[in-house]
Amino acid sequence: MKTLRFRRRDQDLFRTGSYQPLVVKGARKEHVCAFARGQGERTILVIVPRFFATLLGFEHDPRTWNASAWEDTRVELPRDLSGKSFGNIFTGRVIEANRENSGWLLSGVLKHFPVALLASV
Repeated sequence: MKTLRFRRRDQDLFRTGSYQPLVVKGARKEHVCAFARGQGERTILVIVPRFFATLLGFEHDPRTWNASAWEDTRVELPRDLSGKSFGNIFTGRVIEANRENSGWLLSGVLKHFPVALLASV
C-alpha cells in the first residue's frame, strides 16, 4: 500500500525516469535485486531480496530473520548520489550516501524491514 501511494504521488518518476541497475558485491550478492530510478533531482533506490528461501535456508522460519545473514553484501551507489540522503518509505529511517563510502551494507539497510524503497530527501 505504501509503495502504491508513493508511486501515485510521483507517477512521472516511475513512468519516464531513468533506470540504472545497481552493482551488488559480497557473499550474498546473487540474492539481491537493486536499481535506481531518477528524474531531475528526484531519485529512488529499490533494494529487494531474491531467492529468499535459499538465502534463509528452507528449514528456517522467516519470522526469525536476522539481517546479519547478509554478511558483507553491499549495494554500490553511483558517484552522483554521494552526499544525498534517502528516506525509507517503509521504516521512516533516513540514510546518507557518504562521500567517503561508495555503498551501503545490506545488514544495515535491511535491518528493520526486508525490502527498501528509498526516496531522495
